[in-house]
Amino acid sequence: MYEEVRPYSVLGFVNGFVNINLGVIQCIGAIAASARNRKLEQAVRFLHQIPIPDTISYNEVINGFTQFGNIDAAIHILSRMPNSNSSSWNAIITGYVNRNQAQEALAFFSSMHSNDIEMDQDTFSIILSGIASLSSLTWSILIHCCTIKCGLDASIVVGSALIDMYSKCGQVEDAEQIFHSLPRKNLVTWNALVSGFAHNGDSAKVIELYEQLKMVKDLKPDGITFLNVLSACWHNRTPNEVANHYFELMIKNYGIDETPEHCASMIRLMGQWGEVWMGERMICELGFGSCGLVWRALLGACGACGDLKVAELAAAKVIELEGNKEFVFFMMSNIYATYGEWGGVSVVREVMRQRSVRKEVGCSWIE
Repeated sequence: MYEEVRPYSVLGFVNGFVNINLGVIQCIGAIAASARNRKLEQAVRFLHQIPIPDTISYNEVINGFTQFGNIDAAIHILSRMPNSNSSSWNAIITGYVNRNQAQEALAFFSSMHSNDIEMDQDTFSIILSGIASLSSLTWSILIHCCTIKCGLDASIVVGSALIDMYSKCGQVEDAEQIFHSLPRKNLVTWNALVSGFAHNGDSAKVIELYEQLKMVKDLKPDGITFLNVLSACWHNRTPNEVANHYFELMIKNYGIDETPEHCASMIRLMGQWGEVWMGERMICELGFGSCGLVWRALLGACGACGDLKVAELAAAKVIELEGNKEFVFFMMSNIYATYGEWGGVSVVREVMRQRSVRKEVGCSWIE
């Protein structure tokens, strides 16, 4: 004879079930909060408190370790996951790329491929970024073939990454071909191509693309676009009046706030025309006096036009803000030599000798 189930027994079971699930939900929230706030050991402890952790919980911990901790620890956690997904593997590839370990990222990408993990547009976007930093044309072509095989080469995200990658490998014609083949383009896509031509020294093409972008419906140039336009002006030795026109257009017509990078580009232009005193004034007017980047740009501009007075001010500011940079010593030695101030040259070189400052041999290559 079955015993009648009393209402309070059912209620007790339901309450118990709800409490257990609430506890799990709280643990998942605690894992995410801990991992995103660099408390990685705490995140792992919470992970172990869940009877059967889900993929999201594992991925939060993996993301935390790849951003703030040890990538090997993230890989160890990945190996213990019952159901890893593309996000789990993407997090580790991203960690390698962000730490400038592109070779390791490629090795892990290959492992992902060998384990038949589904690759999405984020996977390819990340690994293409890593390849771009290596300027490895062989890998570029191989990964491009993978995107075609996966049917993702027409994606805006992947297409933009391919444009950036080929541009950094010096294959800007291939980058432009991919640009025109994309069925849809966004501002990132346009900027990738504009940047590609800027980095490869085709300033006329940069300006041409800028003019075309202005005519595209629902898109308008942003700060990155104008940064490349100003760079193109510098390469073309464009008169200051023209560069100033673009700079003012950016601020007044498009409402884009000027950044230290924009300021530095304008200062380099002023150096070409021997007007570095205007660069010093611009730094003060825009409130970038505590930014080492603009003072370094000013010092470099002084090297181009040989303004000793402004150079000494800029050098002092760079040392104040960033310490004794090798760049400062080499620039000041050259500027003093330009003016025939051999006493200044001797002083700078003696300081360099005492501090064992040596200029590294420059190199550049594309595979």
